[in-house]
Amino acid sequence: MTHPFLCLSVVPVAAGLTAAIVLAVMTCYCARRIRQRNRKTAGHDATLPFQPPRRPTAVRSPSGAPPHYLKKSPSPTGTKPPPGAPLSPPEAPTQVRYAEESETGPLPRMVAHETRAPEPESPVGGDQGDCGEYGRLGTLVFKLRFLADKGALVVSVVRCRGLPGKGGTVNNGDLSGAKNTGNTDPYVKLQLLPEKQHKVKTRVVRNTRNPVYDEDFTFYGLSLTELGTMSLHFVVLSFDRYSRDDVIGEVICPMSSMELSQIENQQVAFSKEIQPRSLKGAGATLDGVALELMLLDWDRVTKNEVIGRLDLGGPRCTGTTLNHWNEVCNSPRRQIAEWHKLVE
Repeated sequence: MTHPFLCLSVVPVAAGLTAAIVLAVMTCYCARRIRQRNRKTAGHDATLPFQPPRRPTAVRSPSGAPPHYLKKSPSPTGTKPPPGAPLSPPEAPTQVRYAEESETGPLPRMVAHETRAPEPESPVGGDQGDCGEYGRLGTLVFKLRFLADKGALVVSVVRCRGLPGKGGTVNNGDLSGAKNTGNTDPYVKLQLLPEKQHKVKTRVVRNTRNPVYDEDFTFYGLSLTELGTMSLHFVVLSFDRYSRDDVIGEVICPMSSMELSQIENQQVAFSKEIQPRSLKGAGATLDGVALELMLLDWDRVTKNEVIGRLDLGGPRCTGTTLNHWNEVCNSPRRQIAEWHKLVE
């Protein structure tokens, strides 16, 4: 017969031994993991101080070309080549080839502009040339040539001679009544009539009355039959930085008045006297026309209140207002500004 006290004492001893064995196993496992991790870390750190510095290696091209260093992306501040790398010569600009007219075919009603080096100006006349030699408003020199294979008309604006200066009084919105004193800043506008679709102009030549342009304008998509029904319209103007450009005069050259066979084979030069510009409706006047200007105070609820009014023309136009109106009537195509007081 077993003694009950003996059985009760064996159970706690077995449980304690089991717990001690489990704790010992877990402690050994954790210690082993820690030693492995420390060994790896210690081995990696130990190799760093004794590792020799790596030299830059060259990249060999698959095509067999000599090795070269990799290039970084360009930056605004610029980059330096790697040490020892040869300096590469600057790249040559890429040649861009433009298609010729014969390759693309003639384009309908297109205009090409080309500026040539100006020819040396002849000493005859000079900047103070006699206006009687070139006409009252001067002379325009231009050249024409028709390229039948391309269907193109080449108009070369060569020069102007004996233009009027800016020293005189401007009449009718142009320089036709200006005195021949001082110089001007002339340029030429060109268009084909009656279409008026393509308007071109030359550059402005400063401070001269005998400008030299030597600029070519090419009108594509034309035939000799169509050319015979058209006219060249040149307008010579004087550039003004602060107001509207002054019109010096115009030259109208009907193509039907010349031998088109001559300009088809070679370039032909023409010299035309500049004429005063003819205004549309030149016989129209402002007689019987009156303008009434009213300044109102707008009100959403009640009637708008009249602050003041101004009459231009008519029987109620007097004083400085009448002088302003008469000046406008006598100077067509000109903008004339004046300050006026409003009346109640």
